[in-house]
Amino acid sequence: MRSEDNTVYSFVIGDTLPMGYVKIPSFYTARDENSFHGCADDVAREIAKLNEENINGLIIDLQFNGGGSMEEVTKLAGMFIDFGPLTVVTGRNRSRNVIKDYLRGSIYNGPIVILVNGFSASASEFFTGVMQDYGRAIVAGNTTMGKATMQTIFQLQQNNPTDFVKVTIDKFYRITGKSNQYIGIVPDIEIPSYLNDFLPRENTDATALANDSIDVRLKFRKEKLDYREYAIKQSRERISQDADFNEILSVNKTIKKMYEEDKAPVALNFDGVFNDVHTMDAIWKSISTFEDKLQINYIKTPRDTYQRIMYDDFLVNTNEYREKLVKTNPYIKEGINILTDIYNLENK
Repeated sequence: MRSEDNTVYSFVIGDTLPMGYVKIPSFYTARDENSFHGCADDVAREIAKLNEENINGLIIDLQFNGGGSMEEVTKLAGMFIDFGPLTVVTGRNRSRNVIKDYLRGSIYNGPIVILVNGFSASASEFFTGVMQDYGRAIVAGNTTMGKATMQTIFQLQQNNPTDFVKVTIDKFYRITGKSNQYIGIVPDIEIPSYLNDFLPRENTDATALANDSIDVRLKFRKEKLDYREYAIKQSRERISQDADFNEILSVNKTIKKMYEEDKAPVALNFDGVFNDVHTMDAIWKSISTFEDKLQINYIKTPRDTYQRIMYDDFLVNTNEYREKLVKTNPYIKEGINILTDIYNLENK
């Protein structure tokens, strides 16, 4: 059953200088008797719509994307490079299998910004790692989860279809031989976010597999982007001076201090308990106000999508909710700023 409100979607951001935005909530896959539909095909369709809108850059949003189908992410990664190796998969006996993209060409050749955060995991990290290694995108956000393993589901008893176990069967490595297991993908541009230091990543799990590397020599062509260093430098300077991002750093510092320092004794009376319970009120109010703040003024649904949903109230309401999420997201705004810097540099 297809869940429309959890599938890939896109918007055009900016009026005079339109940029494309694609949100991938997960790397889902679906099969039926007559066809196969998955995340990669849906992304390809959305980019085709955005190309019709004459976009000048593309944001791929993988924030809060916990992963999904490796088949889908492999297919999608291959759509953004010309051809070549994507990953090295190793099993329990350390056997190696190089997964490659054999198809020439790319569905989009313009500048790309990928947004990630501490909840971006597994397949999201796979895709981001490929795009980093090939130099196809600038990665912005926070260090990712740090999960570079694959699991499968086994039925415990042949005649009992109710009990299953998930088992880790493979590890995947970047084409450089490095792994993001345990350490995550480090973005090219770090953007402050609330409570980032408190997120449960792989390195907070006592039983997590350790990080390691393998010795491989794979041939691939890394894109040399003339604008890369310039765009990264401009973004870092802008973030360091941004009032909203500095407010996030200030709030995080306050919260960290509250958790790390010894707490003062609480008087066991009404006023003492009341004041203790409401210690965080000002902080949460600040966070709530920040999350509702308008960041992006102009956003448009691609014509093809609008024509499909315009007579369906449920899809219209879903689209309006998505628009609000994008308009109030400061990380998407910074992604647009990065793409604008690139455009201005290339069109001097």
